[in-house]
Amino acid sequence: MKCRPFRRQIGIKAPILCANGFLFFGDLPLVSIPTRPPPVCYDTRIPGAGRSPAAGVDLPSPESRRPVFRLFVIAALLNCACLPLSVPACTTFCVENAGTLVFGKNYDWSADAGLFVVNKRGVAKQSDPTTDGGRTISWTSRFGSTTFNQFGREFPSGGMNEAGLVIELLWLNETKYPAPDDRPSVSLLTWIQYQLDTKKSVAELLASDTEIRITDHSSGRCHFLVADASGAVAAVEFLEGALVAHTGEDLVAPVLANDRYDRSAKYLGQHRGFGGSRRPMKTAASLDRFVRGADSWRHEVRDPVEHAFATLAEVSQGSRTKWSIVYDIHDRVVHYRTYRSSARKHFAFSDADFSCDTPVRFLDLNADVAGDLNEHLVPYDPALNLSIITDACRNISFLKHLEPAVLREWSDLGQMTSCVQ
Repeated sequence: MKCRPFRRQIGIKAPILCANGFLFFGDLPLVSIPTRPPPVCYDTRIPGAGRSPAAGVDLPSPESRRPVFRLFVIAALLNCACLPLSVPACTTFCVENAGTLVFGKNYDWSADAGLFVVNKRGVAKQSDPTTDGGRTISWTSRFGSTTFNQFGREFPSGGMNEAGLVIELLWLNETKYPAPDDRPSVSLLTWIQYQLDTKKSVAELLASDTEIRITDHSSGRCHFLVADASGAVAAVEFLEGALVAHTGEDLVAPVLANDRYDRSAKYLGQHRGFGGSRRPMKTAASLDRFVRGADSWRHEVRDPVEHAFATLAEVSQGSRTKWSIVYDIHDRVVHYRTYRSSARKHFAFSDADFSCDTPVRFLDLNADVAGDLNEHLVPYDPALNLSIITDACRNISFLKHLEPAVLREWSDLGQMTSCVQ
């Protein structure tokens, strides 16, 4: 077995969520970390262990991977990566016109660092251990995808895959993930990547509840709006430890904000056009943003993409809205702009090389570019991946105290893949 880095012991301050919702910083137990960026370790006696074009670094095959170390503190941090210090204000919705379904998302948060990542099909992956003791899971990506990642490669907050499946997360205080059972457990962000890698439809995503679960140790209490190329849309929530999906006739409007869907739908019913007499209120409150998103959805529009961006601007929270994203599911084109780089960008799947024989490509979301992203994407660079994670954490109060060695270990988790196509 190669590589055995020298280790030192440190104590770090970590965020702890109290039952009353307040955060305080406490000492985690001493953990063993490397003094330099940890090298990838593999058993040279195992056939297939070696270089992966998809990752651009030496990696073992997933079935033979034998890491020298794995920090459970990283799993804990990934599980609270979207934990807000104040009430967030993300909004998602779908707009359909003449068979064209587009999906809009505002990412409202304190940090704006992020990556646009083109993920490959035919890549073998393995989840990292979660702190609830659940089993890990291995899989091979069936589909390529594009994702928006604030916490490094393989840890997206949302994205779209080749089949047209779109997933985006939003905060929901009442989320309660399933208790430990026989299913493998994964972090919140790994759950999103797993779905984009392996599922082609809303129906397949919902059915995956029998095969995988989000760890109940996750402090990232989120729900999800998902849509697919058939036009199916679902609001997916985890309430009292069980998956609850609103879809079909139960989905009165393809919109989601930061309240439970049933409560949002009931409030919507009080408004004009939905059975009531109230007018939409232009406030930052989650229920009012839900109503404005639903009101946008019910009107016919000439250009769904432009209409989606106009709606995102209308529900924007000013400087707190970091990313505005529009997925054109029908044409498989992703559009976005950021607060720091307001020029619109787009990426067409028809221009993508999703084969894992070529390197993963990505781009700093705030890069000063405009128009077609294809010519601006660069091969995966571990240094840029680490830089984005570091930038994000430095602007999140409960993560800004993390030591560089911990951030390097976090960043390296995204490289533990291998091309098997």
